[in-house]
Amino acid sequence: FKQKTAYEIRLSLVGSEMCIRDSVWTAQMFLMFTLGRQDVFAPLDLGLKNAMIKLYGWKTLPDKEKLEKTALKWSPYRTLASLYLWRSL
Repeated sequence: FKQKTAYEIRLSLVGSEMCIRDSVWTAQMFLMFTLGRQDVFAPLDLGLKNAMIKLYGWKTLPDKEKLEKTALKWSPYRTLASLYLWRSL
């Protein structure tokens, strides 16, 4: 898994492209916690959404695109930023 892309790992874990959409979060957690990838962000994670609402003072739940755009500032350490966000809850 060390040389594969995130997409290839997701495909390996779920076995077919039809399941990829529903397993993105699981694959992202695998990349973060099992493979130790440093630049992974899971915009569908409810904890990260709530932490970012708290951090930035947003009034409504942001969409995936806004979360990803905001998290680009933390690259190449988005995994570490995610850990701090989870800890803030």
